[in-house]
Parts: sequence; C-alpha cells; structure tokens
Amino acid sequence: MTLDTFTIRRIQQIMDGYIDAKVPASMRTAVQLVYELELDGLILSELRPSESLRGWERTEFACLRCQSDGCWHVYARKNKLSAQEPPLWNAVTEAGGQRDFELQLQYVEEDPLELFWPDWQAHDEQDDYV
Repeated sequence: MTLDTFTIRRIQQIMDGYIDAKVPASMRTAVQLVYELELDGLILSELRPSESLRGWERTEFACLRCQSDGCWHVYARKNKLSAQEPPLWNAVTEAGGQRDFELQLQYVEEDPLELFWPDWQAHDEQDDYV
C-alpha cells in the first residue's frame, strides 16, 4: 500500500525521535541508525565507520511495510551483507500485522527472537524465523 503524505510525515517524526533516543550523541561517531522510506514502508539500517571505504558501511537489518490491509508487517534480513547482493527479507510472522506502526517498531526494539540487534551476520541463513 502506498503511504500518503500524512503517514510519511508521522513516520518521519516517530523515526527521528526513536533514532535520537536510541543512539546517544556521544556514540554517533561510532554507530548511526538511519531509515530509508519506500513507497510502502521503510528499511532500518545501521551505519558503522569503514576504514576500507573511508566512509560508513551500511547494514540493512529490519524492514517495516504497510500491506494492502492497512497493517504494518515486520521483516528481518535473510541473507548476509554483500556489496553485490541486495537484502532479502523474511516476514517475521510472530510480529503479526498491526495497524499501529509504533507497535511494530517496538517489536523490532524488543527483538524477542534476536533477529535485529545482535550481530546478525553470526546467524545462519534461514528460510523462516518462526
């Protein structure tokens, strides 16, 4: 479902506040959280300094999408990071669908299945998370 202007602005405010609270100012030279809006949702990424790239290395780790039923759904990264390979996503069925975006963001924050916040590259690739 394509997001309307009101929903986009609301999500931007929520995400900007979330990122500001999640990463203390003193840590922002070591790690950053960023989001990229898409037509039907957003991708949440972590940025870390990369000496080899002389910039920031991006790891996309969560995706939140609004489906045609108006519910937000959570997706976790399925494949390992690769410069040549775009991220592949698995639906996290345990999160269910919620009309409230903030409830799904809270699910990512709490991470009950440990899919988002630990070093996700340490996990073996999986077909399903539940």
